[in-house]
Amino acid sequence: MQSRNCRLLADTAAQRSFVEKELSRLLRLPIIRKEKLSVYSFGDKSPVEKTFNVVKIRLESKDDPNSYLEIEALETEKISAAHIPPPNIDISIYNKHLKGLKLADTINNDTDVSVLIGADNYYDVMTGRIKRINRKLVAAGSLYGWCLIGVSGSPNKNSSDSSVMKVVVEEDISKQLETFWQLENLGIEPANDRLNCNDNKILQEFEESIQFRDNRYVVKLPWKDNLKESLDNNFEIAYERFSKLCCKFQNDHSLYRQYKDVVDSYIEQNIVERVPNSNVEDCAKFYLPHRAVIRHDKVSSKLRIVFDASSHKSGKFSLNDSLHAGPNLYPDLFELLLSFRKHPIAFTADIKQAFLNVELDESDKNVTKFFWTDNPECFTESIEVLRFNRVLFGINSSPFLLSTTIKHHLKKYVSLYPQTHELLNNFVFVDDILGGHNSVIAAYTTSVECIHIFNEASMPLHKWATNSAELNELWGKNGFPIDTSRTRLDKRE
Repeated sequence: MQSRNCRLLADTAAQRSFVEKELSRLLRLPIIRKEKLSVYSFGDKSPVEKTFNVVKIRLESKDDPNSYLEIEALETEKISAAHIPPPNIDISIYNKHLKGLKLADTINNDTDVSVLIGADNYYDVMTGRIKRINRKLVAAGSLYGWCLIGVSGSPNKNSSDSSVMKVVVEEDISKQLETFWQLENLGIEPANDRLNCNDNKILQEFEESIQFRDNRYVVKLPWKDNLKESLDNNFEIAYERFSKLCCKFQNDHSLYRQYKDVVDSYIEQNIVERVPNSNVEDCAKFYLPHRAVIRHDKVSSKLRIVFDASSHKSGKFSLNDSLHAGPNLYPDLFELLLSFRKHPIAFTADIKQAFLNVELDESDKNVTKFFWTDNPECFTESIEVLRFNRVLFGINSSPFLLSTTIKHHLKKYVSLYPQTHELLNNFVFVDDILGGHNSVIAAYTTSVECIHIFNEASMPLHKWATNSAELNELWGKNGFPIDTSRTRLDKRE
């Protein structure tokens, strides 16, 4: 087994552990898999996707081979572009405090750091033992010896290395910080070069097929080649699961009443419809099993019906298997939250029943059928078949269909509402809108324009919330559907 002496850096700010590729190759570490990760470099406006080799490495104490840790680490070209020297500190002045303690690092060890221990392995390396040396300096126990952490009390006031844990500061750090926080440099629309050929094909087919009828957008499901026709018959699976659901209804009438209220509401809003001439045996082959999810923390709509588009017979394709999930057009959540916190006046809103506001093309409705009954006590005699008229949550392509429909709709408002168009194009995450301005009037104007834009697509906005009492009062006077579950939006949340 190959071995090399190396320096480790333990850092909880790093989510993963890394090893330099040069060391990995010298040790001939086994590659156990590859992982694709989005990596941020400081000051970058967006993450870069990189594929890393994941290797297994055994980290032994140089003084005690029995003190070791085996970890998985990601290979990287360099742990730190800057050289991290050992602390310039006179250890002898702390001899009394360090008596009997074996230090993990030595003052004359000036080699580069080649292994980074991240949060995934940090507390396997650090034992949690602490010995306070003075008010600003402690010794922390680790698997490999004691580490000095904090600020030294070295009498050498001319030394620039007063920190035991060395920080290397670049001269233009203030400029990097300014760039990092500037809104225009936090662009969150995916770059075209991140979309592969298949993504572009899916987007093109979407743009060619989307229609606007009766104040609502109509979309087709993004089928994989030749899989729509070969979608398997899962009648028996769906029927058996519905039978078990009816047994639950028989034992829990409250559950049935809540469930029925949701289905009746869907029928009333034309979200679902009864399949014409719905003889169960004659209906086409694919059905969506469904079940209840109850959220007791919700003020309203505690029960949600979840439809299973991944149902399939053994060895056969499910509906989700047969559909493209589509490219992810949503903004990076980390960047979105950073940008959201930039403005003193912040606000949020929610698209009510977002997915269910997009119409499903007639040619795709029959793959969204599901069983229902108004009499669970005798469901075998009263069973009927319903199907969706709208895009439903539970199909893997639904987030793509919603985001692309919204972006398609927003193109109409580039000239009419340029600032609001830019905000909505960059700050909508699934069905949540996050915005902000430097003044109450600007925030109110934007919120009015948001309502107009989404009303034009039959996508009503509700649950408005803000950190500004003045803006909240303006909304109240003008009939905005305010989120009454909270009195104020706290930007620290």
